[in-house]
Amino acid sequence: MEQMTIESISNNNNVRPFPTLPNEITLLILSYLKQKQRIKILKVSKAFRNIIYYSSILWRETIIYNTRGFGNETLEILKRVHALSARASGLNDEFVRKLVLGLPGQSLRVLDLSVNDITDNTVFYICNNCPNLQKLFLEGCDEITNIHPLINLSNNLSTLILSYCSELLDFTIIDLVSSVFGENLSELDLDGCHRLTDISIYRIARYAKNLEYLAIDGQGINDDPIINVFKNCRKLILFSMSFCDSLTDKCLHHIVLNINPCLKFLRLRKGLGFTDEGFHDFFKGLSLRNHSFYSLDLSECSYLSDMALQQMPQYDIRWLNLDWCWNVKENSIHTILNSCPNIQELMVTGCNDITCESIIGKKFLNLKVLNLWSCRTVELTTLQAISELNKDVYIIDYYGEVYKNGKRIGFMKEVNIDGEEEELEEQMVLDRELRCDGLLSVGDSLRFFKGYSKLRQYVHR
Repeated sequence: MEQMTIESISNNNNVRPFPTLPNEITLLILSYLKQKQRIKILKVSKAFRNIIYYSSILWRETIIYNTRGFGNETLEILKRVHALSARASGLNDEFVRKLVLGLPGQSLRVLDLSVNDITDNTVFYICNNCPNLQKLFLEGCDEITNIHPLINLSNNLSTLILSYCSELLDFTIIDLVSSVFGENLSELDLDGCHRLTDISIYRIARYAKNLEYLAIDGQGINDDPIINVFKNCRKLILFSMSFCDSLTDKCLHHIVLNINPCLKFLRLRKGLGFTDEGFHDFFKGLSLRNHSFYSLDLSECSYLSDMALQQMPQYDIRWLNLDWCWNVKENSIHTILNSCPNIQELMVTGCNDITCESIIGKKFLNLKVLNLWSCRTVELTTLQAISELNKDVYIIDYYGEVYKNGKRIGFMKEVNIDGEEEELEEQMVLDRELRCDGLLSVGDSLRFFKGYSKLRQYVHR
C-alpha cells in the first residue's frame, strides 16, 4: 500500500470527510478530540480513516494499549510523537529499538514504558536515540539493572520514575546523580527500589538539590541521609518515604527545623520508630512556623495518638491518611472533621476505637471520601446517617463497600469519584495519577499524589 501524506490527502476531494471543508480545517477540529474518540471516528468511513490514521500531527500524544499487529506502517504514523505512553502494553527491547529509531526518538519529550519486559538494552536505545527526552517512566521494569547511560540525557531529562525497579543498586544511582544529570532533575521516584542504601540517599541530597519531587523506599534507610535531604533539597514540594522503620524522632525534629514553604506533600509511612511525643513536638513546631500540608500520610505510625493530632496544623490539609494508627480514637475524628475546613479525604483504616458517633448530624462542605475500612466499632446505622446527610460523600464501611447518599454503590476498588475522569484524561501521560491505571478508586492510597501537578504549577507562578 502506498504511504499517504497529509499533502496528498489535502489535494484529493475524494478523501475529504467533509467535502465542503478543506482537510486542514477538519484536522484542526479533530485535534481537539482525545485518542479514544479519534479511534472511534476513524471507523466511520474510509475518508475519516485516511485523514486520522495518516496524519501524524494528530498522534503527538499517544497511548499504546498493546503491540500485537503493530507494524512498520503504524510506527511511521508515530514519527512525530511528543508524548507516548506504552505502559503495560507487552513491548520488549526490540520493539523499543524500532520505536525510537530515527525521527520518532528525536521528537519524543515524554515516554512511559512502565511495567514491560524490557532490560538494560532499552535504556541504551533511549539514550542513543532520544536526545530531547524530558520525562521518562520505567516503573515496575524489574529487569533493568543499570541506568548509568541516562547521563547522556542530562541536558533535558528532568523527570525520572524508577519505582519498583527492584534490581537497581547504589552504584548506578550514585554515578547518575553525581553528574550534571543530578542538578537538572526535578522529579525522582525510587519507591520500591529496596536494595538502595544510605549511600544513594546521601548522594541525592548532595547533588540533586533542585528536586521538587522525591519518593524513596525506606527499608534500612536511617535518620542522617534523610535529614540531609531536607537540609539541601530546598525546593521539595513532595517527599514520600515508605517503610520508615529505621527513622526516629530525631528525623522529625530536623524536618521541622528545615521545613520549606513549598513542601506540601509528606509521606512517612510505617514510622515505627516515631513516638507520640515526637509527633507532638513535630506538629507543634509546624504550627509555630505556620506550615500546613496539602497531603499527609502517616499510615502505620502506630504510636501516633490523639494528643499529638490535637497539635496538627489543619488549615491547608486536603488528604490525610491515618490507616492502622491504632492509637487514633474518636476524639481525633471529631477534631479533624470539624477543624479542617478544606479536608476532602480522610483514611482511618483499622482504627478500632473510632465509632463516628460524634459526627452524626454534622454537615461537611468539602469532604469527598471517608474511609472506615476495617473499623469494627462503626455501626452501619451510624454510617448511613452520616451518608444521608452528606449526600456527595463516599463512605467506605468495614467490608470495603462504598456508600453514597445512604445507599451501597459497590466496592472501593470499583468506585471512582465523579467528575475526575475528564481531568485525568487531559493530563495524558504526564502525571502520577494517570500512570496508576487511570482513575483512582476512592480508597486508594495513591491518591496521596493527587493535586501535586496543579500545586506545582501554582508554586512556579
